[in-house]
Amino acid sequence: MQIRPRRSVLYLPGSNQRALEKSKTLPIDAVILDLEDAVAPDQKIPARELVAAAVKAGGFGGREVVIRINALATEWGRDDLQAAASARTAAICVPKMESAEQVHEVAAALEACNAPATIAIWAMLETPRGILNAAQIASAHASTGDGHVGSGKRSARAAHARSTRFYHIAGALCARRARVWSRYCRWCASGFERRR
Repeated sequence: MQIRPRRSVLYLPGSNQRALEKSKTLPIDAVILDLEDAVAPDQKIPARELVAAAVKAGGFGGREVVIRINALATEWGRDDLQAAASARTAAICVPKMESAEQVHEVAAALEACNAPATIAIWAMLETPRGILNAAQIASAHASTGDGHVGSGKRSARAAHARSTRFYHIAGALCARRARVWSRYCRWCASGFERRR
């Protein structure tokens, strides 16, 4: 398995053309061109076109170029995936992954649009369910690339997701975080009941 250094990964809003161009000059290992949270709803379609054109044009040098799409369940997700596949990005980053079934759905959608087999799937684990199912998500499909634990702003990146052993460790570590989160939610709910 080829190991790529990913010491610095930069998220950029896909709607900002100046930032896209500047990323080609920065000393980073990978860039994630974001079509999801960093882009307002009325800018989703122009951002998709801008990102696809930038990836097709190239000029990123040795930087790994990843496109974060909107979830497939949204009105933009499937068109984002199609655009990313056409641009031949290195990987697509999929938000809020919670199950192996979702990985299979993304893989099937990539296959349906004749995406190159080299495109990896990066799963974002942003919910307790996603964290607890990390091992299953990591081993769900041969295209599963990397996983991100937490939000994009505070991500503990899980490199080389094909190593399920790592995900068992990551899942165990993050399960504690999920339990704390669950206790906090129950505490908030009980406080709400008391105030009613």
